[in-house]
Amino acid sequence: MTLLRVIITASLLAFILTLVDLQDVARLVSSANTPLLLAALFVALADRLLMVAKWYPLLRIQNVSVSFTRATRAYLASGVAHYFLPASVGADVLRATVLGRAGRFIIEVGASIVAERALGLVASALMSLLSLMIAVRMGLPVELIFPWALFAVFAGVVILVVPLNQRVLHTVRNARILRRMGRLRSYVERFADTYTIYRSHVGVLVVIGWLTVLEQLFPIAILWLLGQALGLSVGLLAAIVAVPLTTFVVRLPISLGGLGVGEGALVYLLGLFGISPTEALTLALSTRLVEVLVNAGPSIFLWRDLVGARRLGPQPS
Repeated sequence: MTLLRVIITASLLAFILTLVDLQDVARLVSSANTPLLLAALFVALADRLLMVAKWYPLLRIQNVSVSFTRATRAYLASGVAHYFLPASVGADVLRATVLGRAGRFIIEVGASIVAERALGLVASALMSLLSLMIAVRMGLPVELIFPWALFAVFAGVVILVVPLNQRVLHTVRNARILRRMGRLRSYVERFADTYTIYRSHVGVLVVIGWLTVLEQLFPIAILWLLGQALGLSVGLLAAIVAVPLTTFVVRLPISLGGLGVGEGALVYLLGLFGISPTEALTLALSTRLVEVLVNAGPSIFLWRDLVGARRLGPQPS
């Protein structure tokens, strides 16, 4: 499966490169406005901190006794997994393991991550629907993405809400297949009991849901700032349409870290607004560089969190 993803990634990137003039890409990058580039990087870092801040209350509800600093370190350290393991899921599994294995609360950390991701899926899909509606009103050919976005909203709501229902929980516990799982059954039941704690914290879920919607605006700001830094005529409306839809497409687990898929989607979507393939690819590569710096960069300094968590016990808040 990994080999297939490598082949798909390489093929997509090779095809995109045939559409652009690499000399023009180099010219655009060399003439970029440094303060605006740094501003985009600052926004990206703020985005990462907001991600941690809206996840941490979900973690604390699980009575996981770790400090915000420790949670932030685990979140940032696991970011490198995004490029080697399945999109999102790989980094999430690593985060749960890094943070939970020493104190034996991996399941509790996992429950907080599932709730966070479900809220993120709903928020991302809602933002994509907004982008789609704007694009359709402008007469852009993006109707085929509508069913996918609607399904994502539905899936996010199901993942978030259905497990909190007592009847669903009772049905799962009495399912024949679960009774045959042996020791694994205890882990499933523990996760169910852990996740249903959120039934008593609806207010927290609502607040974090709105923060998650707010967080969707940060990537839009990053792309717009990078466009200004490169001297490209990327309007705010183009960013509002292109970024959520590109982010949505990148979730498809068909390439390494979304490489090739994200660049191709951005080249196509920005092309609808008159941005040339060369300009769009330059912008996509700049966005990718910022992403790598804030995702994989911290792991260089926090690698001990990945290999040494077994020696760390629960820490006070």
